[in-house]
Amino acid sequence: MKKNESLLIQRTSVFSFLLCMVVAVWADHVEVYDINDKQALQAASIFNRSGMLLGVTDEMGAYHQIHAEDYPLTVRYVGYHPATIEKPCEKIFLSPDTVNLPEVTVNNNTDGVWMLCYARGYMNAPTNDIRQVQIEEMQDYIIPLKKSKGFAKMSKTRELIKKQTYHAVTKDGRDSVYQHLSKKPAYDSQFGGIKEIEYEPEFLRNRSQGMYKKRDGKTEISYKKSNGILTITKDWLAYDKDHAANMPWIVKTLFGMNISIKEFVETYQYQVNDAGKYYPMDLTMMSFVSKVQMSGKKIRKATKSDKPVDIFLWLEIYPVDYRFITAKESVELKKNPPQVSFIKPEGLE
Repeated sequence: MKKNESLLIQRTSVFSFLLCMVVAVWADHVEVYDINDKQALQAASIFNRSGMLLGVTDEMGAYHQIHAEDYPLTVRYVGYHPATIEKPCEKIFLSPDTVNLPEVTVNNNTDGVWMLCYARGYMNAPTNDIRQVQIEEMQDYIIPLKKSKGFAKMSKTRELIKKQTYHAVTKDGRDSVYQHLSKKPAYDSQFGGIKEIEYEPEFLRNRSQGMYKKRDGKTEISYKKSNGILTITKDWLAYDKDHAANMPWIVKTLFGMNISIKEFVETYQYQVNDAGKYYPMDLTMMSFVSKVQMSGKKIRKATKSDKPVDIFLWLEIYPVDYRFITAKESVELKKNPPQVSFIKPEGLE
């Protein structure tokens, strides 16, 4: 082989290697979109091949920090069919799921509604021995439909029964799975809860599809109408500096850690109606996504690392039953939580 040919082959090999490195870097992210209107989907959840939650997409629908060993990935977004990504790609398009609700008529004897919901989700843990916690629970809500004296409102989440599955690693490096079941009712205030009524923006009335955004304090509320579904997304940190809310200094002083909330997004989906007014009974599903970054001496001790820890919580909630109630019945329901078993919605993937 001639010297020039050998040199050319070497240069070609080096160039090919560098090209592969560049491709790997560019492929180290994914962008998630709606297949119909091509809009980016914020807070879509990304899971690796082992079913571990890696994180959620940002306001541009993108998620970074994907490694070769993570594939195949699973992408989930409330109200859409999940998708699998077998190999690196820059964009993935999700197809909306369809949910048909029975027609609802509210009579004059109704003061409110009791709703029973199935919820599932994931949370990664900030310790070396626990990788992820899988959550499954039944929740209920008591929501007024009109002004009624003595009505016992409960629009925040009440957990009636909760199962947590811990994916852990033993001291000798083996995978371990164990569960904890709680049937003791408990309240969870981090999720915003269900509003008594939502109104469709005037801009979207008489339109089959479209988008509208507005600002409410530091929260951005976006309305998306498509495929017979009205999706309301609330990004509570949209107008905070660096899209983050830092806990006050007293937290660091008392607990020895810094806490910064990096993501706090709620999504509600309603079946579109002609009136443009949406009650809890019109709700098809909702989701809650948060990302909290923690650092400090206690976190360093728990993780044996100087790096900050990102804790993701992803929860999706599906109404499975409801009944209309009087003010008197609301008081009884709030005082004496009903005993229920797990009811998973039919066809849930």
